[in-house]
Amino acid sequence: MKFVILFAAVVIFDLSLAHAEACEDCAMNVLASTAAPAGYPLVNGIVRKVDLVSQKVSIKHDDIPNLSMPAMTMSFSVSTPGALSLLVKDDKVVFAADEIGGVLTAIWIEKR
Repeated sequence: MKFVILFAAVVIFDLSLAHAEACEDCAMNVLASTAAPAGYPLVNGIVRKVDLVSQKVSIKHDDIPNLSMPAMTMSFSVSTPGALSLLVKDDKVVFAADEIGGVLTAIWIEKR
């Protein structure tokens, strides 16, 4: 039984990677299926690390005006953790961030 569950998980993960590779050259909205959220500035960045265990992504980013944050490299929690498997180091992204419950969170992100 454990083997069947593990095999199914590997197949699903492999299919999601195949889809991500097929869209490698197109803009891809990774953490939301909607347009960018209104009222939030869109920030350019480069993915430096994807941590599937802690469900965080580290992004070297430009200034984030709504958080009064200068350009730096910072880790963000994500609003849709399962989508992290679509991001890899050095992906160029545009994202929106907010502080939710005291936690810096990427609420929307799109690969470029």
